[in-house]
Amino acid sequence: MDLKGILKSSIAKNDKYLQNKMNSPQFDLSMKIIELENNTPFDQENIAKKLDIPFDYLLDLEAGNTDISINDYNIIIEKLKLLITENNDIKELKQK
Repeated sequence: MDLKGILKSSIAKNDKYLQNKMNSPQFDLSMKIIELENNTPFDQENIAKKLDIPFDYLLDLEAGNTDISINDYNIIIEKLKLLITENNDIKELKQK
């Protein structure tokens, strides 16, 4: 079972606020951001610096804050993908 399934079945079963938050598009995008972050060698503070965003904003994105637009989530997702690609390119150069 994925994280969303676990949260829905055990933690948020009777919590309408959490259920609504987890059913938002932002929640799914926040899971994607966390997944991408785990594919970098950087901690959260360094990721925020490399993305040129405040650390607290990154935490809001990870939390699935519904006050943040879907477009903003997608921009950060694309920046994270680019960060991963650039990091992989550097690794390949070092191996040559």
